[in-house]
Amino acid sequence: NDQPSSAYLPLIQGAVGSEVEELQQLLQTQGFYSGATDGDFGSRTKSAVIAYQKAKGLYADGIVGSITWSTLNLD
Repeated sequence: NDQPSSAYLPLIQGAVGSEVEELQQLLQTQGFYSGATDGDFGSRTKSAVIAYQKAKGLYADGIVGSITWSTLNLD
């Protein structure tokens, strides 16, 4: 299982680590994020998460909880 443990969720602005880097890579692959995949959940990552959530009809709060994470990993 290559998904992070639910212990790492939710991912929010200010979070740092390999889970955030994976999030950035997933968003980048799907065309929502063009910044550095540096593992730092900053304002650009939050904006990308919100854009992704809006595009998928999810609650667009910029917080990566289990629903957003699961959807990202299915796409």
